Amino acid sequence: MPVSAMGCTLGFLLLSCGLAGVPSEIASYLEIQQHKEAAEKLDFEDKAILEGLVAVEKAHQEDVVLYHAVPFSIYMLSWIWNGVSRDHALKWEVLDVNAPYPIGKMPLSIRVFDGSKQFPSFSAPDPAVCPPPTGFAEVAEVDHPEVFVGRIVGSSSRKVQVKNGHEQKEYSLNSSSGCFPLVYLGKVKQAKYVDSLMEEQLVEHGVINASDFQQYCEKLGVWKDEHNTPDHIAGVRERLLSVNLNIFGSESWAESSWEIFRKGVSLHHSGLGGAVPFMDDILSALQVDEEVTSLVGQQMELINCITGNRTSNDFNGKCEALWKERWSLASCSSQEHLNELEVNDPWMPAEKCHKTIVGTSDNKKCGTDIMMQLIFPRDLAEQLVYISGAGGIPRDEFSKFLPAYDELKNTAAGDGHQGRILLKGDVFCRGLRSTFASHSGLFRDELLMTSLTALAEDVRGALLGRFEPCPKPALSDDPTTVSPSTSSSANEKTPVVFNVSVVRAIAVLLLAVGAMLLGYRSFQRRRASTNTARAIELPIRT
Repeated sequence: MPVSAMGCTLGFLLLSCGLAGVPSEIASYLEIQQHKEAAEKLDFEDKAILEGLVAVEKAHQEDVVLYHAVPFSIYMLSWIWNGVSRDHALKWEVLDVNAPYPIGKMPLSIRVFDGSKQFPSFSAPDPAVCPPPTGFAEVAEVDHPEVFVGRIVGSSSRKVQVKNGHEQKEYSLNSSSGCFPLVYLGKVKQAKYVDSLMEEQLVEHGVINASDFQQYCEKLGVWKDEHNTPDHIAGVRERLLSVNLNIFGSESWAESSWEIFRKGVSLHHSGLGGAVPFMDDILSALQVDEEVTSLVGQQMELINCITGNRTSNDFNGKCEALWKERWSLASCSSQEHLNELEVNDPWMPAEKCHKTIVGTSDNKKCGTDIMMQLIFPRDLAEQLVYISGAGGIPRDEFSKFLPAYDELKNTAAGDGHQGRILLKGDVFCRGLRSTFASHSGLFRDELLMTSLTALAEDVRGALLGRFEPCPKPALSDDPTTVSPSTSSSANEKTPVVFNVSVVRAIAVLLLAVGAMLLGYRSFQRRRASTNTARAIELPIRT
């Protein structure tokens, strides 16, 4: 029996309805005291999300189900990039699972793969310290890049403070380079790995699966690097995706997909596994010009503004300007959805505020992040995943993934372990044998997701050189104007733009004329009636 068919939501399952219908393995995990207490405190939104996660776990008990959280913008980019690399139009799809809200199942490409290569491409790290600098990072001076001078402890637009013990120095921005006269020591140290982590070297050394990759990194000394979080090293970061084995993830919120999702990935923007300059990678791979780069950047900003406005009262000036210029950023089909979105749900989103972020300085802000369940057949998971601790360092006690997964899945011990997935092109670019079940409170809003899908398709079109903006109607600034449904297709008719105020005036005029005609007709009838009476009364002259 489906979870939601039991007459109560999971939020009440843990409190009063019991866990009947939930597989015993999952039920035992949810009954762990700390998890039970956490579930009882969840708001309605997160209880619904949790019920959806359990429903997917239940439907895929024969598969491997892992967890990862991403910001909404990265999720959209992954979907768009999949459509670009596979040349498929984007379509909003949902998983066939009984849950309180739609669960997305769009195909994703989480990294950029160069052609038919099996591993994601990457660039050598740039160690320059440019605004805004990374707090508490180890740095060295440009002239002596191997010599540690301290950690960044403060900064402004033109100055950065570096502290080493009791000594503190200040460095000013170099106006010609736009950066400070410093380098990140960790990135300088990464240079020694770059050549060895190129695709050709991985292939030459027989790296095929996750076990091969972790052993190869062991030989390079990656896991014992003193200056870098191992899976943040260029060439490692792009090839691995960090995941949790269980719903609630790790004891530390910074390593738990669930807690990162609930608190907001923007606070921990890299998620698990390090920040990835995904947009830059995409633009570089496609070699698009500055005009397209600017267009795509604004289109993505518009998407972020729409989702942000749905979840916050802060519709800032930049977003307002983008909304007014949306005609140059969206196709005509997208404009229809945006007009409907504006008419049916005005830009006053307080009552639309989805999942509230907790533990932040701005508790009025709402979440727009995505909680993903990555679903693989067991034999594929054995090839792609290994058990790890923080930073991607392998756990020596687990040489094989599947036996460890079976031992740790949905147990308290499993919360203390993570996994790392080796990202290979067949699965994460060409989408073979993998499913991404994606959860967000925003998915409940069908009109919003329809609009965002149309805009995402416009971004895909722009990246492929196929985007055509919608002509701006002459009266588009008039709030009573209904926007056109024009199309560039020669077979489609160009619709007329109606101005409601003009139509209203014409209607009033017609009513007035009609009233005058009616009065005149009545007068004529009365006159005719009088003339007839006189003919009867007077004798006919002979």
